[in-house]
Amino acid sequence: MKRPALWILLGVLAVALTGLPVFQRWMRSESGSASAEPRTEQVRWFAAASLSRVAEQFSCYHPTEKVPGVRVEQQLSASSSSQLAQQLIASDETGVFLSADRAWVDALIEAGRVEGEPVLLARNRLVWIAPRDFGFRTYVNDADFFRQLNNPAVTVALADDAVPAGRYAKAWLESHGQWSDSIRMARMGDVTSVLGIVSSGAALLGCVYASDVTEDARVDVVYAVDPAATPGIEAWGAVLSGSDAAQRAALDFCVSPVGQALFEQAGFAPAHPAAAELPALDDSAASGSVGAAGGSLQNSLWTLATTLRIALVGVGLVALPAIGVGLFLARRRGALRTAVAALAQIPLVLPPIAVGLILLQVLPTRWLLTPWAASIAAGVMAFPLIVHSAASAFESVDPRLESMGASLGLGRFAVLRQVTLPLASHGLVAALLLGFGRAVGEFGATMLVAGNVLGETRTLALSIWQHATAGEFERAQWPLALSIAVGLASVWMAQRLQSKAHRAEAAPA
Repeated sequence: MKRPALWILLGVLAVALTGLPVFQRWMRSESGSASAEPRTEQVRWFAAASLSRVAEQFSCYHPTEKVPGVRVEQQLSASSSSQLAQQLIASDETGVFLSADRAWVDALIEAGRVEGEPVLLARNRLVWIAPRDFGFRTYVNDADFFRQLNNPAVTVALADDAVPAGRYAKAWLESHGQWSDSIRMARMGDVTSVLGIVSSGAALLGCVYASDVTEDARVDVVYAVDPAATPGIEAWGAVLSGSDAAQRAALDFCVSPVGQALFEQAGFAPAHPAAAELPALDDSAASGSVGAAGGSLQNSLWTLATTLRIALVGVGLVALPAIGVGLFLARRRGALRTAVAALAQIPLVLPPIAVGLILLQVLPTRWLLTPWAASIAAGVMAFPLIVHSAASAFESVDPRLESMGASLGLGRFAVLRQVTLPLASHGLVAALLLGFGRAVGEFGATMLVAGNVLGETRTLALSIWQHATAGEFERAQWPLALSIAVGLASVWMAQRLQSKAHRAEAAPA
């Protein structure tokens, strides 16, 4: 077991190394031309989930070189408008904020985080969807659609009021006197959930933005709401304070004819004149973009490498404290032990998003939206599992063997080093493996404090969420498969080690 485990560990470390941005840039330079490396300026897009697909296209079509010898490297972090705004208020990040809700742009302005005036980018509209090929016809007017909406056999799915799409849909129904208890209503946490429950057939009608409906979403649009009936459904852009000329040029590109054509292609109504057709896409620009082949195996493997690196660093940060607390719990009894055990389990019982909110308040500003923040969040969420498993490993050590070591003249730390740790080693490694598996799957806390930047903080869980949010369920398959594989491998190795520890414990008997 030792030799295979060593090779597996070395393999994980090698894959995690490839997740380092420095290594990725070196690989790209090795595979590129032999010319001198150009000076790099970075553009960071912070895009609302409903704008993430069009932001990916921006990275393909936005000029990668403004002047000879200067290359623009682009990154995308996608989440809800509210979550991004809270992250940006708490941090000092620079870049371009693309919001689906003007209110959050105003919140950034009030916090002094916006440079210049915000820009109206495009308008969106509400559409009602049904499961693909379910048999609903396309409705031509409000009265026609409302008859189906009030069918008692039809469950209707809407995002809740905290989500702009859900708030606008509710306001539209209320304005037509259709918001009543007679409708079988399911309020969902986000638009992704609405798309998922409708595509599965559990709800037969749902309301989302037109830009949310993609080929992969497996739904049909059965009614499009008149945009005049729902004013204010707009996409806004703003440059964050402290940004350089590259960031300001990126926002200008959003309102250029090509940028507006990309909005139109994504299902938005452009707010400015749009190009009649898109220019030919340079292959080199496409391959270097933040969103190119987002669901491909190659891109998913890069995300796997980033995930492993974040999880390894996170577990490394908490390993010694967690094992120390596990030893304390195994050796002590009484009220103090109960209090320490309760405190150690807090991250396990709190919602991950609540842990992320706490970390957002306590972490230094310069750490937010960085890989360090992602690793800290992953480590905090893995901490309780390591503590519990480590305590079980130490409790399995026969105290008579420790007493024998002490009787031979060994001090307390010598007994720990020469007797306790070797006997508990299999259980401790299993504890770290289980914590590693938990860190790999962490989502809520990581999203809040570290964002969702490809190559830096985007983990497999965040990749799955991003594709699902955009209705690109097919593109989520590779990240999902890799997540399952890593989770199974971690649990399998932990179980093998725990079984070996139990056999060793039972051997003297």
